[in-house]
Amino acid sequence: MDEFEAWQKILAARQRVARMERLNQELYDHLGGAIIYTLEHAKKNHIPLPNREALYRMIERAHLLMKEINGSSDELLQPEKRRSSDDKYTEPFWQTF
Repeated sequence: MDEFEAWQKILAARQRVARMERLNQELYDHLGGAIIYTLEHAKKNHIPLPNREALYRMIERAHLLMKEINGSSDELLQPEKRRSSDDKYTEPFWQTF
C-alpha cells in the first residue's frame, strides 16, 4: 500500500466517524425532543406518569453521553484544546426546560 492509498483509507474512516456523529446527534435530538414533549404534555394536561423520574434520568444520561461523544471527538481532532473549568456539570440538563 502506498502513501496515497493509506491517506484514502484514513479519510474514508474519518468520513464514517463523522457520519456516525451526525446520526448520533440526530437520534439524540429526536428522542430527547420526544421525551421532553411527553413530559411537558403530561404536566400541562395533569396526566400522571409513573416513570417520570426515569424519563428525566434518560434525558440527563443522553445529554451527558452526547457531551462525552462530542468532547472525545474534539479532543481527538484538537488535542491541544482542553475543557475549561466552566464546562463542569452544574445542574441537571432537563431542568433547563
